[in-house]
Amino acid sequence: MDVQDTEITNEGIKHLKKLENLKYLRLKENSQLTNDCIPDLAALDFLFDLQIHETSINEEGLKKFVALKNLEIYCFLENICINIRDNNYTFEGLLDISKKIPDCAILAKGNGEFLNGTFDGKWRHQKRE
Repeated sequence: MDVQDTEITNEGIKHLKKLENLKYLRLKENSQLTNDCIPDLAALDFLFDLQIHETSINEEGLKKFVALKNLEIYCFLENICINIRDNNYTFEGLLDISKKIPDCAILAKGNGEFLNGTFDGKWRHQKRE
């Protein structure tokens, strides 16, 4: 489902749970979406591709998503697409998150890909020491 630049709200994300077989969700260019919609995104059981770049969802939200997704059971998630801006994600944080979502690629637009605790690309932001 492509809801890019549609002005969907955090409250509107709740209604997506009715789409029981939703596999692909593109939320790009909806800066009004925040970490508050994470519980509803995590409830989408069959999601395998989640694009949250150019939203206001940040590292804390992605960590919460992973925690709520209950990855102990089989998880379909294969791809997450994010963008890095205004220190919304850290290199170390994304490495850690990628360890917790086995075989799910986290594409950091313009930087590279995190997968199973590794990074392939060129990090263009300052790493924390």
